[in-house]
Amino acid sequence: MIVLELARVDTSCSTFYMVHNLLGMGTIAICGNEDQKKRYLPSMAKLDKVGCFGLTEKMKGSDARYEA
Repeated sequence: MIVLELARVDTSCSTFYMVHNLLGMGTIAICGNEDQKKRYLPSMAKLDKVGCFGLTEKMKGSDARYEA
């Protein structure tokens, strides 16, 4: 519901919320070791650090050129 309400006003705010909380913090919470959780999650929860997400694939993406 939070994301829907944010998106209703400003989609960029809802995107930031999802990337920071779900992809950034969520990935650390699920896949991170205890040291990573203690190191990053408290400061990310206070927005002292901002989470992000990057995805790359070989020969894919906006700048990819396909050569057969």
